[in-house]
Formats: sequence, structure tokens, C-alpha cells
Amino acid sequence: MADISKIRLENETYNIKDETARNEINNIIGQDTIFLGDSYAAGTTFEHGSVQYLTSWCEELRRQMGLTTGHYYIFAQGNAGFAKIGNNSMNFQMTLASRINEITDQNAIKNIIVCGGYNDWNETASLIDQRISEFISYCNQQFPNAQVYIGMIGGNSANTSQGASVRDNLFQKVLNIYSSYILPTQ
Repeated sequence: MADISKIRLENETYNIKDETARNEINNIIGQDTIFLGDSYAAGTTFEHGSVQYLTSWCEELRRQMGLTTGHYYIFAQGNAGFAKIGNNSMNFQMTLASRINEITDQNAIKNIIVCGGYNDWNETASLIDQRISEFISYCNQQFPNAQVYIGMIGGNSANTSQGASVRDNLFQKVLNIYSSYILPTQ
């Protein structure tokens, strides 16, 4: 199957193939990892008026990284983002903090992979940026040997004015902020 490298939405073409991210994934295979995200991390999405079940991106990536029990943790909080408070009144940092006692050796964690985006679409740019900075600081304190990776995987395919507004905010605001935290290549 061929890789998709570009997507066209509303007369705009977006590059969606990230060679840097692919190279980083190859570098982290086999290392103890925390996966954190929203409903996509839990393996659910709300479409067509009901909850749909899908394979969690965390499970798929865990499998590709060859991680076995005791070497990975999956923490998911539906409707949450870095700024957006989701289910159980928690955002991503609060979710990680509430589950940190499940991690047997914080020094063994080498990667913290957070993917989300959709739920932050209606938050202010400054709040998203502030919360990501706070999240990274928290991770640096709690997991001294870990690198934080941030991915934006949210989308909206609704052919409505609301769908267009969400897409615009996702591409112009959320993706812009999330991608400002991409690591330089080594």
C-alpha cells in the first residue's frame, strides 16, 4: 500500500507525511513508553450519532514498537486535550498525574507519546501553549530520562459550516502550536 503524503481540504493542500516523526519512531522502538491521549487513545470515537469502536493508535504503535506488558502504559481520557478539560474533569497532565502510581519505575520511561488535538480546537492558542509547556515541565520532573513527543491527530470531516470552523481551528491553531514542540532532528 502506498503512503499518503498530502490531503486536500477546502481548496488547500496540506502535507501530512512527516518523515521526521517516522525516523523518531524508529529510534524509540523497544523503549519503555507512556502513551497518552483522548478517545482515539481509548479506541473510541463519536460519529454518526453514536460511539464507534476502533483500534487505538496506542495499541497499534505499541505493537509496532514491540512493547510487552510492563514496558508500556496507555492512559486515555475522552474529550480531553492539553487545555481542554475532558471526562472525569481532567486534561492530559491531570490524567497522567492521576495514574502515575501505576508506573513501577519512572526512571525506566524513555518516551512519553501524546496524541490528540481535536478537543483543543475551541481553546485559546495561549492556553494550549501554556498547558503544553506545563505538561513538558511536569514530565521532565517526574520522568528524568524521558523524551516527550506530541502529535496532532484530530480531524473533522463534516461538510457543514461547523465542520469547516473546527477544521480551520485545528489546522491554523492547534496543529501550529502542537508542531512548535517537535524536536529538532539529532
